Amino acid sequence: MAFDSSAPWSRMIALIDMDCFFAQIEQMDNRNWFKKPVAVTNGTQGTTIITCSYEARAFGVHTGMRLKQARQLCPGLIHAPSRPYRYAELSTRIMEGLIDITPDVEVFSVDEAFLDLSRCQSLYQGATDIGYLIKKEFGKCLVYIVR
Repeated sequence: MAFDSSAPWSRMIALIDMDCFFAQIEQMDNRNWFKKPVAVTNGTQGTTIITCSYEARAFGVHTGMRLKQARQLCPGLIHAPSRPYRYAELSTRIMEGLIDITPDVEVFSVDEAFLDLSRCQSLYQGATDIGYLIKKEFGKCLVYIVR
């Protein structure tokens, strides 16, 4: 049976997950880091990567990896100490923006939220339409929609 994304739904929930959120903020705030491999650690003395950019991931760098090992894989890796207050500031703005899509938003973490889209059926053309709108408004994020 084919999935009809425009068919009416009785219940629809979307999970929004901002991909590489901290690393993307570091690249945005430090324009010379744009499209460069960035690894965010927990503070200036942090030795474990808490997230990294897509460019760093292309070298095999990943969350949970030691910074020393990551630098062996990616010699040009930029170390960015985490800035939790900055991430929270931008997260708040994004979460407030999600309310424009539906008033039923449940913030799960600094970079994840659940949207109950069940009452918004008349506003959108279906799951595909909503997913496209979210990605257009909020950039690089993963959108999972369950009906």
